Amino acid sequence: MAVYGPGFKWLVGMHPFEAKALVMHGTVRIENGGGTQGYHGGDIFHLTEEARHREWFGVNGVRYLVGRRS
Repeated sequence: MAVYGPGFKWLVGMHPFEAKALVMHGTVRIENGGGTQGYHGGDIFHLTEEARHREWFGVNGVRYLVGRRS
């Protein structure tokens, strides 16, 4: 389970693994490949291995379950 507080942001991130997550509470916006998508409770997002991305968390923060494959 990943938990981030209100307004927290990753400016540029990249992971050496593929990740898929289910948003449990709150909001996250992810910029990946030139577009930005918002995800809310019940939504699933996917990041490919070594995908450069940015993340912004909403006014209530975010909590999501994440699985990864290396």
